[in-house]
Amino acid sequence: MQVIYLYGAKARQVLETVVTYIQSAVWYVVIVVLLALFSLGFLLYELLGEPSAAAILIGEQIDIIIAYIFLVDFFLGLFFNRTYQSRREYWRFNWPDFVSSVPISSEITQLLRVLRLWRALRVLKIALDLWSAKKQISVYKQQKSDFDSSR
Repeated sequence: MQVIYLYGAKARQVLETVVTYIQSAVWYVVIVVLLALFSLGFLLYELLGEPSAAAILIGEQIDIIIAYIFLVDFFLGLFFNRTYQSRREYWRFNWPDFVSSVPISSEITQLLRVLRLWRALRVLKIALDLWSAKKQISVYKQQKSDFDSSR
């Protein structure tokens, strides 16, 4: 078995390719949407329902894990996603993702509960991205069909 070691520019190039591919994959978007919906659902349950102390504790622990997943996702995209021309452009389009990924401990949850609602923005953004991609695929298929029929 041969092990390939990557250093420097080659390692960065591989990371950029992998991160860009994964962050643009439909399965990845679906996973992120499900995580955001779970977090939003728990927030609504916590606000509107009467959860037990144990349910709140478990929910907060899961919410912190989800927040860290979003935080890692944001910084991987910031440093390695080639979809954007610069880090400034990435920040301009993805700042709600950063705000929504800030983990909120139980001590300050009462004061900063609103930050968890930013995750809803992530869901809306991803839904709009999916709708746009679906529309672009539809246009591409129509153009391909028109091109094939004109031959």
